[in-house]
Amino acid sequence: MRCWHCNHELIWGGDHDGEKEDEYDMVSNLSCPNCDTDVYVYHTFPSDDDTNIQQDLFSPDMWEHYCPVEETDMEIGKGEECNWCGETE
Repeated sequence: MRCWHCNHELIWGGDHDGEKEDEYDMVSNLSCPNCDTDVYVYHTFPSDDDTNIQQDLFSPDMWEHYCPVEETDMEIGKGEECNWCGETE
């Protein structure tokens, strides 16, 4: 996905479960390393019987990480490194 402001390739920061009071099931965050734009993508799963299967497909195994570059806690996909500091699990 490309940044709407500068057309640079966005970096995926992770997926997070929506809060119970939110109308969305998942929020994905991306950022642009070129112009510091943040992008949030909100997704709602259908409420049919396949919801659990679909959520499993969109909920990869993650590891928790405190990134000193971003100065925040985040979840990174298993087997992947932090996009900002390069740390691995």
